[in-house]
Amino acid sequence: MMSIGGKGYLHRDVSIGNVVRPIVPVQRRAFTSRRGVEELVKGLHHIKHSASSEAIESNNEGAQGSHADRPAKDEHDRSGAEGAKRHSDKEGFWTNLGGAAGHNPYLKNVVNAAQRLEKALDKLGLSTECRALLIDGECVGFLPEYFVDPPHAGNVFGTPEFMSERLIAALRKVHSTYVQNPVDDLNSFMWTTIWGTVFNPRADASQRSAAAQETLEQWQKMLKTHERLSALSEIEDRVPPNSSSLVKGISSLIAEWRPALWNLGKKFGDAFEDAMGADQKLHVFYQFALEGVAVYAELLHELRDTLGLDATQ
Repeated sequence: MMSIGGKGYLHRDVSIGNVVRPIVPVQRRAFTSRRGVEELVKGLHHIKHSASSEAIESNNEGAQGSHADRPAKDEHDRSGAEGAKRHSDKEGFWTNLGGAAGHNPYLKNVVNAAQRLEKALDKLGLSTECRALLIDGECVGFLPEYFVDPPHAGNVFGTPEFMSERLIAALRKVHSTYVQNPVDDLNSFMWTTIWGTVFNPRADASQRSAAAQETLEQWQKMLKTHERLSALSEIEDRVPPNSSSLVKGISSLIAEWRPALWNLGKKFGDAFEDAMGADQKLHVFYQFALEGVAVYAELLHELRDTLGLDATQ
């Protein structure tokens, strides 16, 4: 989601049918929001400061190279010094970028959200293996033109089973002015995660408990109908004790993730209503896209033992 978001697009149809897994994981460059946020700051303020992502990367490489040419007195001290320098470089980048944003609070919020996401991903320790892809760009919205192109206001897209509740409510209105936004995509991602769990063969509890398996099959039916919210509540609160570890793990995640997304949506609504003009509205979009993914990454780290995660996942 953030990969296409960093290129200026809102997907608007995140669903289980639009996620594919390569047969063999593909190595990709580590995700970073730095370039996109930096270009946003520079593009609006025509400021070019010294702490660019390219400069930081080359400085790190240069520092490592210079150390390699010296006799190593203490490998532990050297690695500690390099780690401290990388941390200093990172903090310097965000400090300088925040300064470049000037007195624009909306732009500074984007910078702060991007920094929060970077810290969350660093702490989580993600692999650079690509194990799944989000496909199908038929419904994407190009954000730089999102608020000057009238069709984006009041028209919603997506697959109903994966839509946010706010988006579904907008569909029911004859003359809705609802603007589909990143928090809707984040909610769709939550529903996709639930589907990917409940319909996953690893969730099969038939070897453990007939009751647990019956509950799982009931959830599968409910997710396909208007009863999906009931299924969501049961996944949060009433997981049978003999359920698979996958189901127990996702139950713990959803119990934290669902209210976090709801609160994020309320904050987004207030910020978007207060925003004046296309630039401020665009900044609010970017801010909450970054914050929403940061919230998810922070929850994964907090619940990593329960979810059975390690640094390669």
